[in-house]
Amino acid sequence: DSIERLRTAFKALEATPESDAAENDVIIAANNLTSEITRLSDGLDLIENQVLRDISLVVTDANSAITEIDTLNNKIVVEKSAGRSTTALENQRDAEITKLASISQLRTFERDDGSMAVYTTSGLILVDASPETFTWDEATRSLTISGSNSTNLLTSDKLPDGELGALANFIRTDATAQSSSDSGTGTIQKLRNQLDELAFSLADNSTARTSGPSMRATASTRWSQISMRSIRCVPGSMAMVICRF
Repeated sequence: DSIERLRTAFKALEATPESDAAENDVIIAANNLTSEITRLSDGLDLIENQVLRDISLVVTDANSAITEIDTLNNKIVVEKSAGRSTTALENQRDAEITKLASISQLRTFERDDGSMAVYTTSGLILVDASPETFTWDEATRSLTISGSNSTNLLTSDKLPDGELGALANFIRTDATAQSSSDSGTGTIQKLRNQLDELAFSLADNSTARTSGPSMRATASTRWSQISMRSIRCVPGSMAMVICRF
């Protein structure tokens, strides 16, 4: 693979430091590895952006279902109090609850007046005396719901189970998510961290091979973050100078 090819090229350069061909092989192998790291990083960006869009769509769908359930509740209460059949309205409400249940796991409670209270299994009120509304702020990665004091549900114990919770957990970047053993929590950030660790490890290893401890201590010399912009050999020293940011 790309890493092994770079290691092999470095070994050849160590064995024949005067060889222009060996030096060139290192540069080619490093560039190839840079391209692979960049490809992986770009792939993570694409996945993350898609999940962010999905969260926005899911929140819109959830709010639409919540509003419709509340509207149907009000109609059912009126019709029931007048002694008229509410079967058709209840069927419509059940359909909206089913839609909402595909987004978040629910608990429902039918009131004596015929209305239906809807809660998440995590304890959030969605519909009762009035409908609540989810708000998703992509810039701050904040998911809130009216009536909950603007608490970010992503970092609280109230995050709904189901599709919405799974999507939100996937793109979390907080420390708790990054340290979680759950593979579905903080997934994108964990993968980014692994790429960073790989890049730093390669930079640390390559500078140690070519220039010793003094260059290892230069914190500004990085292999990637995640993409390298340039690679060159310093004449005379054979030291690899890798992406200064």
